[in-house]
Amino acid sequence: MKTSVLMAGVAEMADILLRSDDPGMVDFRKNQPAGQLEKYCQVTGDIDAIHFVGHSAPVPLLLQFAQYEQYFDKTSIQHYVAAASDPKKILYYDTGHGLNDPQALEDRYDWLVEHISLRRQPVLLHAQQ
Repeated sequence: MKTSVLMAGVAEMADILLRSDDPGMVDFRKNQPAGQLEKYCQVTGDIDAIHFVGHSAPVPLLLQFAQYEQYFDKTSIQHYVAAASDPKKILYYDTGHGLNDPQALEDRYDWLVEHISLRRQPVLLHAQQ
């Protein structure tokens, strides 16, 4: 592998399932049997991203995050970034979890052009009139 782009990465699923203050996640938690989500996070915790993102070296990582992330907090992002191995580049965008900012697309494209010799083409094509 020559490179990897990781978008809106969360350190642990528990950051979303147990700690998110997103209204949809809060409602979801209310409708689950007591202890079920905690047990799920315990059982699947061994495959949380935080256990693997630090083993990518020497593969360069592009980590993209939303300034207005609704599903997990900045502490989760900080843990994820700290755990990620070098070399890495961290970028934030003025958008939500979907990273639907055109600049995020441009940055991913530029990263891939640089790291896998992707041929540069215009990202946003305009209809000919």
